[in-house]
Amino acid sequence: MVAPEATTQIVKIPRTAIKPGPWQPRKRFDADVLAELADSLRSRGFLAPIKVVSARDGGFLIVAGERRWRASAIAGIAELPCVVIDSAADDAALREIAILDNLHRLNLRPGEEARAVALLVGKGAAPRDVAKGLGKSETWVTQRLAIASLPEAALTRLDNGEITIEEARALSKLSGYPELLDA
Repeated sequence: MVAPEATTQIVKIPRTAIKPGPWQPRKRFDADVLAELADSLRSRGFLAPIKVVSARDGGFLIVAGERRWRASAIAGIAELPCVVIDSAADDAALREIAILDNLHRLNLRPGEEARAVALLVGKGAAPRDVAKGLGKSETWVTQRLAIASLPEAALTRLDNGEITIEEARALSKLSGYPELLDA
């Protein structure tokens, strides 16, 4: 994995030159939350720049900050503050940045957390290192890994609030009963 280097300089990039990157662990974007973020961007501006990498078409792909990018469109902001990450970084490094950025932010659903942690560990990171990098306990990482083993239907129910994280943890121990997990 090539360690990504980011410039320390924040540059303004036209919103229209930026597209979502494939590394985003967040799958759903709540319209009300985006509207609130758009209001905040209008009144206070960006508290953190968006992290991007140069794309082959001459534009940029988002590594971290897709919610801010989406909210900037709602707010009518034409240029966004960005930090450009070294384009020599490989997909695994860019995915790690995207996941870590999202796990540190508010409103990532438990199933999304579980999928993101499983991706990091699946790409060779040790659970202990993931925990340290996130500022979480190894127990938290282990629990998310167990939840990530659930079928997609169960993770969707968790993300929709139909089951709690405690129920998901209990279900992760019932691997012999797949019909319960898919219901």
